[in-house]
Amino acid sequence: MPFQHEFKVANPSSYPRDDYVEVDMETLGVPASLNEKSLKLFRVTGHQRLEEIPFQIDSILGESSRKRVLTFLSKATPPGADDYTGPETATFVLEEGTPRDFSSARTSDLLWIAHYYEKPEPGEPADGCNRAWNPVRKVYGVKLLSKALEVFFSLVPHPQLPTAINLAGAATSVVHCRVREWTRSAGDVLSPFRGALDERARWGQLTHLAFYPLPWERHWFHKKSLLRAGGEYELVWSHSGPMRSVVTLKSEPLTIRYVVKPYFPPDSADVTCHLYRVISSYPGKEYYVEQLYVRTESGLMLAFRPYFTSFLSYGSGVAAELSRFEDAPDFFAVWRHFGPFHHGYGFASDTHVRDVALNGDKISWRLQLGHDYKCLHYFMLNCDYTSPPLDPLKEIGHFGWYENILKPLRALPIGNELERSEEPFA
Repeated sequence: MPFQHEFKVANPSSYPRDDYVEVDMETLGVPASLNEKSLKLFRVTGHQRLEEIPFQIDSILGESSRKRVLTFLSKATPPGADDYTGPETATFVLEEGTPRDFSSARTSDLLWIAHYYEKPEPGEPADGCNRAWNPVRKVYGVKLLSKALEVFFSLVPHPQLPTAINLAGAATSVVHCRVREWTRSAGDVLSPFRGALDERARWGQLTHLAFYPLPWERHWFHKKSLLRAGGEYELVWSHSGPMRSVVTLKSEPLTIRYVVKPYFPPDSADVTCHLYRVISSYPGKEYYVEQLYVRTESGLMLAFRPYFTSFLSYGSGVAAELSRFEDAPDFFAVWRHFGPFHHGYGFASDTHVRDVALNGDKISWRLQLGHDYKCLHYFMLNCDYTSPPLDPLKEIGHFGWYENILKPLRALPIGNELERSEEPFA
């Protein structure tokens, strides 16, 4: 029989919500042979009427992995209990079949990805920029573009810039489209006062990871730098669909040497792993979402602690304000105030954010130990002439942390994500 699966989506808020839903396709029992070209998604409405809706599927850990995520937009999701229980849900049906073509529902420039190849081919510009992703060509950078943000990520330490600063894994340019429209400038909110990009400017760079030792080891942590000389990321997934633009960056191998004596022979054991960073941009959203995983070469996951560093090129003449709640330490915002404009840089995570430090233009923080993380990087803008009075934590606290991290729309039943993640990914 053709594949068909019905599932519910719950809204834990007290008000109706339009929001994106992500579902691990393994929990739906979708055969590996079915994909975007052979599946249809329906919203059940009223008297069992079916409305076909767009969706996309991403192999977020690379095409060789069986980890596939279904993403779609659930509109007017009815309010329900904050613990995801109760009868108030939206119903969807995923079934085998040829889907409707929704490509005309959005313009080609609403959501797309630019790939920057190290060796340009005939017909490409000097920087090697091309919308098409070719997995066999080396990419030194990617840019996620929408009508809200244009964010460039460097996969290499020096992305064709004359700098000694290691920029691997950093967002080196964040063009805010509202800033560009209102100020008629380049709109880069990382270095707003310079015609050219400040070589120090960067956001959300992961500098190193910390791994817990074995109980009998005389180490506090095993620390592994992500900024080693020559260290680069590999682009293992790139897909721009009707729901989101998503790229996955894979670090170079990280080897942890655990001391296993006196309990196991030999004296030590090496574990080789990779950091995976799944970065998503959504149409009209002034943020990007990042998911972090560390997987061994056999596909098992490791617990780790990530450390972030950012640098905003403003200078001492621009007032800075760090806003956060110590009793809700999962998000913070740094605001820079000048003239009528207030630029906010927000971060939220599904674990506690610790050691937040603002030192001039440099910002650093870390997350608590975990197996996988969902993080949100929010670039906010408040202008006295067009915006309501500034609330430094409303956007990152409500729209960023609460709706996207703490209480997102969820497909039911909610499975044990941790237990599923323990299974090796092929």
